[in-house]
Amino acid sequence: MQLTRFLLVVLSLGIGASCSDAEPPLTPLLEPLPAITSLETVVVKGSAELAANIAIKGGGATATGVADATTGLFELEVPLALGENALQVSAIDATGNASPPATATILREPARAESVRLVLETNIVDADQGTLAVQVNVGNDEPAVDLASLAVTIFVKDYAKDAIATVAVVLDNDGHGRAIITGLDLIGAGTVVARADIAAQDEAAAEARSGFLVLAGEPTSVTLELSALVDATPVGPASSIQVPPGTVVDAAVVVIDGLGNVVRGEPLTLEVQDAQLDG
Repeated sequence: MQLTRFLLVVLSLGIGASCSDAEPPLTPLLEPLPAITSLETVVVKGSAELAANIAIKGGGATATGVADATTGLFELEVPLALGENALQVSAIDATGNASPPATATILREPARAESVRLVLETNIVDADQGTLAVQVNVGNDEPAVDLASLAVTIFVKDYAKDAIATVAVVLDNDGHGRAIITGLDLIGAGTVVARADIAAQDEAAAEARSGFLVLAGEPTSVTLELSALVDATPVGPASSIQVPPGTVVDAAVVVIDGLGNVVRGEPLTLEVQDAQLDG
């Protein structure tokens, strides 16, 4: 009897030592994920077996974590590669059994400009200075997208001077940038255009425009221009003309800045009697 009891005890211990949990966890349940994004990472949330290890493959790198021991909830930040990311989310129990994976596909696209805002720090330019500071703000539908990689160019159109250099704007992570336009030294109006090189589907939204006006600089010289009709023949305009007495002479006082821009021209009407006007 004693031998029988001893054998039963040994047999019982042997069975207990070889028994293991071979049942895998259930497939994790995932909260909805975006189908398309420009973000470099995505947060994957869901629920799984209590305290199970969570492994997410198929992104830019494998992400791992642990489900809550009380609720089974988990939340992991997963890096995304450019292009298609076929995510597989598995729960792994304490004995190494892996669940069938939950799957989700996310397409990561390059960041795009959904909108461009252009602000001129002034719309009146002094020709003596010839510079115009502009501020640009590029927007995206996903607020957390890093916009520093986007390229925005500033150029001038509809202006009297064609050779205005295009300016590349350097943006910060939030899509803000500032640039200086130079060479605006001829009086007249023009338009500043800010254009994002990588635009959203709505191309018009990735461009902004604003008008400016260049005014003459400080006066540096004054001239008097005279003109008249003598026997139906034009005389002048010139700073000095000779006409018969009694001729009506048109005169304009012209003030010019250092760049040759006319600051102002004031017309006068003179009637020549017994005099000759020189200069």
